[in-house]
Amino acid sequence: AAVYTYAPQGDYKTALVHARKAYEMDPFSPIALRLMADVLSMLGRYDEAEDILDRQLYIQNTPQIKQWNNFVRFFMYWNNIELDRTIEIYQQMKLEIPDAQEFAVIRSDLLWSLGQMECEDPSIVGYFTAIECLVMVGKTETAESLFQSEGYILPGNIAKTILRGQLATRKGDFEAANAEFEKLPFEEFFGASINQRVAPWYVWSLRGAGEFEKAAQVSRNVRAFIDRLKASNVMPANYLRAEVQLLAIEGSHQEAIDLIEKHYQIARFYPWFRIGIIETFLKEEPRYQALKARMEKDLDAKYEELKDIL
Repeated sequence: AAVYTYAPQGDYKTALVHARKAYEMDPFSPIALRLMADVLSMLGRYDEAEDILDRQLYIQNTPQIKQWNNFVRFFMYWNNIELDRTIEIYQQMKLEIPDAQEFAVIRSDLLWSLGQMECEDPSIVGYFTAIECLVMVGKTETAESLFQSEGYILPGNIAKTILRGQLATRKGDFEAANAEFEKLPFEEFFGASINQRVAPWYVWSLRGAGEFEKAAQVSRNVRAFIDRLKASNVMPANYLRAEVQLLAIEGSHQEAIDLIEKHYQIARFYPWFRIGIIETFLKEEPRYQALKARMEKDLDAKYEELKDIL
């Protein structure tokens, strides 16, 4: 439980201490091993994380555990944009479980990140991811239609509240957006890692409604969270999006573009740097236009390189 207290707050050094204690108390626990692997990968300590996952497979060498471990490994590297290792794991899963739902998910994520689809299929990646993408690219009517469809399933009220807030923000109905975001457990929610996904939207809607002081406070909270991640030596891929989004929303456009350029090898594989908040606020900037065109060219080249194995 202590791991889930410190990690969402950005304190991964303390989270690792508690994860290690859990492992030492029960070295045969798959949960303890998974916790260790998760925290180590956030810190870029992949060899140690791989060793932990290998131990889990040694303890429970079943096809299901092997499949799950590869799924964890894929996102461990993919979330930190370690592309070569990601592709190796993808090829292994393609050989072993080509018809499994887990493989369909990672293939879809790869194609989306390589610019080969505008948004992913909700039947593969789930409704939250699909609807959020549609909102980001401005297809609010399609997003609302999917939101209200009979097959719509979301994991709880918080997910629904997030999407309603994002939809209202994208449509410019900032009062309605703020009413949704204010339903969230503010102190806990925006101090946690989910603020990567949500808090910049809240800052946008607050500023749109003229609540600049409150927007500034939310922004300071997010930046404090990012500072804790940096102090823990967490990989930049885990906070870069929120950092750039806040700069773009608040008008520091050149500083936002500087950050994208500095972390270009990460940014080019994250669709959020080409759509959504960042594209909305930076699209008139010539430097951003050139950078986006460069990303798209690089992605087309990378897809051509990989398409035979995808």
